[in-house]
Amino acid sequence: MNTSLGTGGISASMINTANELSKEYDVSIFCFLPEGALKNRLNPEVEIINSSWRLEALCLTIGEAK
Repeated sequence: MNTSLGTGGISASMINTANELSKEYDVSIFCFLPEGALKNRLNPEVEIINSSWRLEALCLTIGEAK
């Protein structure tokens, strides 16, 4: 589970780990906001599970919510 695929050390590490694990296992990532700058680095074999809009609203910044 991750809040978004935006920039950041934890998101980048998660993507690197998911990419390596996807070579041998089926890997899915649950994201509150399944968009971001790092999304294009994710292998196509890794499934992204989207949350409902209600959960996405919890992760919005004040500027995004306006």
